[in-house]
Amino acid sequence: MLVVKLKWRPFGRHFLIVENIMKQLNFNLFLLKFLALLALGLITVQAEVNANEAGAVSKISYDRQTDDLSVTAEATTLKSVLGRIAQRTGIEVLFDDKADKPLSINIQSGSLEYGLKQILKGSNHMLSYSRDDKEKLLLIGVTVLPAGEQDSHQAKRLIGIEAEAYHRARAQLSHDQVAQMDKISERWQARLKEMPDELREALEKRTNERLLKKIKRDQEKAEMLEQERQMSAEDHASALATRQEAIGSLNPQQQTIFEQNSAASREQMRLLLQGNQ
Repeated sequence: MLVVKLKWRPFGRHFLIVENIMKQLNFNLFLLKFLALLALGLITVQAEVNANEAGAVSKISYDRQTDDLSVTAEATTLKSVLGRIAQRTGIEVLFDDKADKPLSINIQSGSLEYGLKQILKGSNHMLSYSRDDKEKLLLIGVTVLPAGEQDSHQAKRLIGIEAEAYHRARAQLSHDQVAQMDKISERWQARLKEMPDELREALEKRTNERLLKKIKRDQEKAEMLEQERQMSAEDHASALATRQEAIGSLNPQQQTIFEQNSAASREQMRLLLQGNQ
């Protein structure tokens, strides 16, 4: 007879270990639930932000002859409106991102200077002017900084100066460009005049280099298209000559059958096209 003796061993310590493990698991589950809820909250916030951006409305009209500006903006930002005004008017905008804020405004047909003052009301800003040929002041730039600051080193151009110079130069070469001087052209020329000579000369040099490369690329593209057109015409002529040669090698009866089949194919195609109309 086999007798098995069970020896009792107190294992309260093991209970403590298991209990600690369960507590750790419960904590981890709680942490996972918390992080999941937080992620859902962040997604919700981001969705609201995207919805606000999608719902933003800004309409800007500018008359380049009279320098009149109209702005309608709802649920957008100061930076985005000033960026679009800079594109339309040729004014230089230096902007510190810390000065950005929500903007809703409605300005109907006022001067550019008046419109900017209304948009920037309550903001820390400075307007820059130059004098035209008649010694009349011409608004050429605006700098926007955070409240209480005067250091403009953090302010950046909303439109890169080299990109703008290239755009203006291309516009002058375009046949669609109005020959007479308008406010945008005057403003750009005044801004160039205010630049240091070295900066202006370097800018003009880089712009001319880009223009020459653009002209060269356009010429190469035009030549390539012309070569393709000529090759296509030559291929068509060669195919037609081969076809005529093949027809000429047939006897009269075979030529008659070939012509009848070609006429029948053309008629079927004509009827098919009519049916699709």
